[in-house]
Amino acid sequence: MMKETIFVTGATGFIGKHLVEGLIQSGYSVIALVRPGRAVKDLPIGVQLHRGDIRYVESFTDAISNCSVVYHLAALMGGTDEEDYLEVNVHGSTQLAKAISQSAPSSCRLIYFSSVAAMNTAFASTSCRTEDDVVEAGPPSDPYGYSKFMAEQSLTKYCQDRDIGLDILRPGLVYGEGGSGWFPGLIHDIMDGNIHRLGSGSNRLGLIYVRNLVDLSIRLLDREPSSSPFIAVDSSPPSLDDLMEEISGFLGKTLPSRRWYSPEAKIRGFIGGIMSKRSDRPTALTKSRVALLLSRGQWFCGDKIRTHLDDIEMRSRKTGLERTICWVRQRRHLSV
Repeated sequence: MMKETIFVTGATGFIGKHLVEGLIQSGYSVIALVRPGRAVKDLPIGVQLHRGDIRYVESFTDAISNCSVVYHLAALMGGTDEEDYLEVNVHGSTQLAKAISQSAPSSCRLIYFSSVAAMNTAFASTSCRTEDDVVEAGPPSDPYGYSKFMAEQSLTKYCQDRDIGLDILRPGLVYGEGGSGWFPGLIHDIMDGNIHRLGSGSNRLGLIYVRNLVDLSIRLLDREPSSSPFIAVDSSPPSLDDLMEEISGFLGKTLPSRRWYSPEAKIRGFIGGIMSKRSDRPTALTKSRVALLLSRGQWFCGDKIRTHLDDIEMRSRKTGLERTICWVRQRRHLSV
């Protein structure tokens, strides 16, 4: 018997595709919001597509009229203008909450995928950061992080005023099959011997395997909405050195003993960014990705959500890395 209907924004993205697959496998009926003209591929059979734009409430109000849950993943990530970030990530999120209050059943709840970027990852920390650290760190200064911070504030107030159940997830550094960006880039760089150890290598990274993130977000449906944010990261965050060693071990590679400390690493990231534009090969050696890997603001604690979900069992980092590396190798083979 089919369970209730769930509305998902951002369903064609990396995390969204995995979430939709997990919901379908769990027996839910899924309606995916897809922008007009956006190509759709790799979504599971049985997903109902609805064309609309998160910024325009009238384009999707009818689609959520029978939905019991709304997962909101749609977001602008690669923009350059702060106003664009605010329009999509803050205004668009508020429009979605408005549609829920106008059209969805009174029991409909909203699960918002924010980001640890809302906690100001430029804030260097010597200990594992918790959900309350945003108070100490202050609002983020980067446009993306600030827009996520403001979206959390806006949604919390709007949903409280209208008695809409709300959960806020702050995923850490998400990796897994189908991902893009620095993680597959790091795997490629280690495969090709293009990267050395970076900095001291002692800074910890709040990783989460994408399938673990999906499991956490679906298990939330078994609990009442909390309204407070949850950091979503795997347990035992690795140091950068540990992560690079683990990837190297799976690949049968040996990392060079020499290190690239901050000035040299950043210069190589700057050069690598220029070179990556001339090649289709992913890399972790760009200016922004080197800065992320050297950051001391990415060590996060996910104990709160695991306690909330009765210590949900999660896949190990070994499993996540093996599956991700296998996927990267397959893609690399197909591109040759």
